[in-house]
Amino acid sequence: MSKCGSRRSSFSIYSKGIDNVEWGYNRDKEDLPQINMGMVCCENSGLPFFYKLFTGSIVDVSTIHNILKDLQAYHLKDVLNMEPFITEIKNLILLHR
Repeated sequence: MSKCGSRRSSFSIYSKGIDNVEWGYNRDKEDLPQINMGMVCCENSGLPFFYKLFTGSIVDVSTIHNILKDLQAYHLKDVLNMEPFITEIKNLILLHR
């Protein structure tokens, strides 16, 4: 399997009553709650082969931690090549566990 990269997106939500919609850091500076999505995409094709939705208030380090746990459960942890946005020391330590 080719190496894959991690991507994270957030979606601002106008609607009420949707699960996982919470207030969090909005990168677009919109005054709206959001849902976050973590994805793993193949570097060659750019196509996602795994994704997971998270609450809008989850922080980046928790997102990547949860994705790594899921990939490990599927015996796919070694395919992940981390996106450059993840540079915090906490994340680097987490990857070396």
